[in-house]
Amino acid sequence: MFKSNRVLRDVNLVEILKQRNLIQQSTKQVITDKSKLTLYTGADPSAKSLHLGNLVPLLLSFHLNLNNNNIILLSGGATGVLGDPTFKTNEREKKDLIQLEENGEAIAKQQENFFKNATNYYKELDTKDAIYGEKQNDDIGTRKYVNNLNWFGDIKLLDFLHEYGSNFKIKELLSKESVKQRLNHVSSNGGTDGSLSIKEFFYQILQGYDFYHLCKHENCLGQIGGNDQWGNMTSGLEFMRRQSDISNDEQRFILSTPLIVDNAGRKFGKSEGNALFLNPKMTSIFEVYQYFINAMDEDVERYLKIFTLLSDEKIKEVVHTTKLNKSNRHAHKVLASNVVHLVHGKQFVPLCEDFSQLLFNNKKLLEYLSTHKEKKTLFEHFRQIYDFKQFSKEDDSDLFDIMKILEPGIEERNINSCLQNSFKFLNQDNKFEKLNYVEGKTTFKDLVQNCKRIDDRFVIFRIRKNSMSILEII
Repeated sequence: MFKSNRVLRDVNLVEILKQRNLIQQSTKQVITDKSKLTLYTGADPSAKSLHLGNLVPLLLSFHLNLNNNNIILLSGGATGVLGDPTFKTNEREKKDLIQLEENGEAIAKQQENFFKNATNYYKELDTKDAIYGEKQNDDIGTRKYVNNLNWFGDIKLLDFLHEYGSNFKIKELLSKESVKQRLNHVSSNGGTDGSLSIKEFFYQILQGYDFYHLCKHENCLGQIGGNDQWGNMTSGLEFMRRQSDISNDEQRFILSTPLIVDNAGRKFGKSEGNALFLNPKMTSIFEVYQYFINAMDEDVERYLKIFTLLSDEKIKEVVHTTKLNKSNRHAHKVLASNVVHLVHGKQFVPLCEDFSQLLFNNKKLLEYLSTHKEKKTLFEHFRQIYDFKQFSKEDDSDLFDIMKILEPGIEERNINSCLQNSFKFLNQDNKFEKLNYVEGKTTFKDLVQNCKRIDDRFVIFRIRKNSMSILEII
């Protein structure tokens, strides 16, 4: 049995989810738990894992699924071959077909795991704190997993163009903002290169056909996507209006989710260099936890609405408690714990909380080292959540190059400043000592010789105020 607040039954989910910053645009004004609609959302297999940005459409899908609407989760085995050009300045690198297939299988499994984890997360919330409160099993819609390669794989190009080409209009396709931006892109030499290949241009045609296929065969009336996909999604609606073999034109609709940006205003994505992946082998569970702990104060309430299923009342209570004692960062901790619980599971939350205490509380760290000094597996149980990067004790690389591995997100021009001003290491006296860095002369090997070696293999660096690393020396 799920937990539920029956006051929220038969309410307009579109309005609720707009207020939760999960819907940015919608061509449908009302969806309730009595609508029993079928919607789909898709993800291309351009990487081995979904990332934080993909989580938002999945969360919107889960909200609707939790309220008796059916969800189709699509893996873009066909569209992934083309590569989505939306708001990209350059064509995506051509992917190996075998790798795309493997990625697609991994993403389909990840989508399924997300819904299982999200279901458990909702069940484990206190009834009074959950956005929809108590939910019976028959309140939940169905889910189905599909791959668009299953219907595109055997289609012949001439047959496709003969059957459907007349209903995709060039003027409409060219009018999409993402296409216009690409065609008018200013190159590095100041000219307008207008570079958009036919392969990329065809992407929105395939995505439009996906919607048509699912509408015709699965009675799917709605599509969910990121707001950058709005042009592609409207192309699908325009195409379907001209198809004579499907009806219910006025019932078909699209929903878009807001794009999530990092502190520098950059979109989270697989090709932007700052992605947080949902696969714990690619982004550690603790890294996800720490990201939300370090969220800017002005973002926390918005993130609580997007990334948790806590009720609005509970979120207001959390925010109010935080304002009474800002230094305690109560809202940040609630946010980080809920995201880990939602994405990876409740069992990892205490480990993240304990490890965070060790890394960012000197007193706690030294107490832990003192009370566990006889144990040879001092940090072993934290391997479930943290990636202990391994380095050789004989590595004589300059610390500048080591920093690029430890902090891949930091700009190179800021690395020297970090090494000279904020970098500290735990020395053999159990004190954090400021690094005396000399450019081109201070090597990793030199530094390790001055560090405390915990269990004869771990060293601890305080790189910046909110950035600590424990390295394993081999």
